[in-house]
Amino acid sequence: AVVSTQSGHYGRGDIQELESVQKAFTARISGLKDTHYWDRLKQLSLMSLQRRRERYIIIHMWKILNGATSNDLKIQFVSRPRLGNLAIVPPAKKSASAAHQSAYDR
Repeated sequence: AVVSTQSGHYGRGDIQELESVQKAFTARISGLKDTHYWDRLKQLSLMSLQRRRERYIIIHMWKILNGATSNDLKIQFVSRPRLGNLAIVPPAKKSASAAHQSAYDR
């Protein structure tokens, strides 16, 4: 089943800022200083922070879809024969702080 979601609690700038921390840290590892960031990740068997977050979202949505975890966000799934399952994520409450709203909700 393919799961698609429009959920996201971080802006592009936030993700890039977090990624820059990992980039700087991996550059300090002995023998990897002059290696390109993506090659360092490969040598260290790591994924980028954005990729790890995307993977987490996909796994979590799959668990909700299959009843392996609670659906506390009240996500609804619509099955489409050609496209798979579409996740409909309700918007964050307007009373939620900006940090807990997705860019889509703002």
